[in-house]
Amino acid sequence: MLLSSGCSFTVGQAGGGKYVEHPYPNRLAEKLGVKLYTTSEPGSDNNLIIDQAIHYLLVDSHYELLSPTYVTIQTTDFFRRLIFNRKSSGTIRPGEFSSQTRIRNKFTKINNWNYENEYQEPSLEVHTRTFHPSKLKPKKDIKSVLDKTQHHHAFETLLRLAQLKKICDIRNIPLAIVNYYGFGYWKEDPLYDIIKPNLLIENADYGLYNELLWLNFDRPDYYHFDQEAHDWQAETLYDFFINNKKIKVNEKDPPTAEFTKPSDYTEELEIYDQNRLYEG
Repeated sequence: MLLSSGCSFTVGQAGGGKYVEHPYPNRLAEKLGVKLYTTSEPGSDNNLIIDQAIHYLLVDSHYELLSPTYVTIQTTDFFRRLIFNRKSSGTIRPGEFSSQTRIRNKFTKINNWNYENEYQEPSLEVHTRTFHPSKLKPKKDIKSVLDKTQHHHAFETLLRLAQLKKICDIRNIPLAIVNYYGFGYWKEDPLYDIIKPNLLIENADYGLYNELLWLNFDRPDYYHFDQEAHDWQAETLYDFFINNKKIKVNEKDPPTAEFTKPSDYTEELEIYDQNRLYEG
């Protein structure tokens, strides 16, 4: 079984509520000859992307009696953060562990974080996207917060990836980490050295997003990529798993450089802070 976790780039979002017919995890599962289980969801931050995979490996796999034979993780930008909207859910109680986990059915609001997944045989003829839209209401049940420096979130991401790698190594499960955005100067961090063998990109201080633009794949919504890009990613990951072949991405900004980096929300925050100061 292939366990795949990521955000909208992994599920194949193409804008306007549309998705590519066969996201790259589906193509990859087909090439590997295994079933697919995905915890991917549009809008996920790195913490949720990695924690969902860890949770499956440590908890869900025992109940489902299905242990992954391959794991892929697609990381997003370090600005993106998600937190529970406690005012809305009303079910998270400090010091009460069971109310903070997603495995107890009685906490219905918490279970909005539990994505509905299904097993399907990979197929070229049949639509095989293996996830359903979550019942999670982003503006109600969760809030998006911003990390001005990105430093703490980058540290948390590397720490979680190191934990995930350790779990996979103990269980002899091949792990591929696909970073859409670069790790930058974090490549000098000891945590980066731990996960380096599992990075698809050899020069992972740069990200895959730039490379996909240099390869001239179409973007239906000027942000997410088309089916051909997903097919290419599946081929690349297959080569990584089977032949341990990494890729080296272009380190220069492509002509469409304005779309290569995640939105920098800090300017909006600075304007907000200034307005609040003036109002005060």
